[in-house]
Amino acid sequence: MRLKRGHLAFSAALFVFVLVVILTSFSYEPRARLVPLLAGLGTLALTAAVLVNELRPVPFIEKLSFDLTKNYRPQEPAFRAAKTVTAARFYAFLGWLFGFFLSIFLFGFSISIALFTLAFLKVEGRRTWLEALLTAAIVSVLVFITIEFAMGLSLFKGWLFGEIVPPL
Repeated sequence: MRLKRGHLAFSAALFVFVLVVILTSFSYEPRARLVPLLAGLGTLALTAAVLVNELRPVPFIEKLSFDLTKNYRPQEPAFRAAKTVTAARFYAFLGWLFGFFLSIFLFGFSISIALFTLAFLKVEGRRTWLEALLTAAIVSVLVFITIEFAMGLSLFKGWLFGEIVPPL
């Protein structure tokens, strides 16, 4: 498999950016550095895995192969053809992104995360109402438990609920 320099350059730049975010977070107060460290360390680990895979690609099937009898004969993996992104899909993505940010500004994080998860899974994911509702509820509860309860931080409540400008 051929080395893709553009992919490698992007992955390396992302790795360096995340590393800078992590190192910069040590200059914050202990409570303020918690979120950048938690998000940054996980992102750094995943980015490092992507970098290793860019330098030495291994087919996905071989990564998951643990045949204890050693009779496994690797076969050529059947890769799916990459989907082309149309302008309509790109604008739909931008619409979802803009809608999510607008929803956060108006309703705050707690409500927006639940609404966005529900709407995205129903429309784009084509999931049933039960699956979308359960997933939205689980994600909302996990965000609440992790950020508001465990970390003791207060998420932005939204313009409609009294917060005019998000704290920066």
